[in-house]
Amino acid sequence: MAMPFARRSFLAGALALPAVRLARAQTVRTIRQVAHENGFRFGSAVDSPIEIPRLRQLYEQECDLITPENVMKMCTTQPRLDEEDFAPFLDLIAWAHASDADVRGHPLIHATSDKPPWICTLAARDPAAARAAMLYRVRRLARRFGRLVVSFDVVNEPIAVWPSDDEPLRDDWLFEGDGIGFIVEAFQIAREEAGEGVELVLNEWILPYDVYMHPARRSACLKMLKRCLDRGAPIDTLGIQSHLVPRNVTRIDHQDGTVEFRPQLRTFDHDEWRCFLDEVEKLGLRIAITELSAPDLFLDGPLELRNRIAAGDVEDYLNVTLQSRCIRDIVCWGLSDADTHYTNEAKLWEDAEEQTGRTIQSVSALPFDDDFAMKPMAEAIMRAMRNAPPRL
Repeated sequence: MAMPFARRSFLAGALALPAVRLARAQTVRTIRQVAHENGFRFGSAVDSPIEIPRLRQLYEQECDLITPENVMKMCTTQPRLDEEDFAPFLDLIAWAHASDADVRGHPLIHATSDKPPWICTLAARDPAAARAAMLYRVRRLARRFGRLVVSFDVVNEPIAVWPSDDEPLRDDWLFEGDGIGFIVEAFQIAREEAGEGVELVLNEWILPYDVYMHPARRSACLKMLKRCLDRGAPIDTLGIQSHLVPRNVTRIDHQDGTVEFRPQLRTFDHDEWRCFLDEVEKLGLRIAITELSAPDLFLDGPLELRNRIAAGDVEDYLNVTLQSRCIRDIVCWGLSDADTHYTNEAKLWEDAEEQTGRTIQSVSALPFDDDFAMKPMAEAIMRAMRNAPPRL
């Protein structure tokens, strides 16, 4: 049975638009409308505060779900041990709820970048104390915000970039000793404090490509999930981030840490990807698409062509992925190219310019362009939702 939407208002976004946009909204269906008609919820990450009024209106028009891109992260909310500020996150929650959107809590624990200096210093001296501090954060946030969000990304990106056959987790102080046990405890605390009504998600960078580290990462993900579930972790959902890499230049992350780019296609084996999704479902888990994006950085050619290639990749990916009827949430990592984290990825731009031979002045990665017009990617998302089988 499809789960009901907690908040709905098809008109709220349109009513908020200026007259010039209202006429368009009356004739062009929104992604949000198409999602509702086909049993999905559509959403986006938001880096607040939103400084651009038209961007704010776009979020209000299109989104059932809002993910805080940064304002819930530890580096933002607790940059020092004795300093904590959740006011921006509370402001985002209030705005989302006023726009008939639900909020995803992201993240409680980030295994990669979101570690402020004070906890890294503590971890260097006493890793066990640092892990205890992280679990205490899980307890406090799950208790405080459990009634205000519909889900928590309890642990984000725990899997190693190049996992070994025996060890799926990152080589990090978070996972020293009994790393699986740490993840299990984090989920158990989140469930205890947030209650049964909040979806608990393990969010991970998993991609469908059949080259380099990707098959090993999918295998490691299944191993980790099985071990966690066997030890009593109350995981509800695997969040698949879905930062796609539109094709014609391939990035290779070697085990020695070096990065190489080759002008070749990344191959997407539909059967292997479906097999992975089926195995996740067999574990009794739901699946969510949590950070969909498709940057054109490593595509050559004019913008119109790059947008078509990226949209084709997105549609191909969604057509296969949405065969899993347990997927109801599709969340992009931003809505408009006017406000995307890819504009801050200087090293990525440098690598892309070297490999494509073009001077990059902007990034096209999201469903709407920098003038807030719908791109081929948005149309691809809507077609994929329409073509998907009915949701469970």
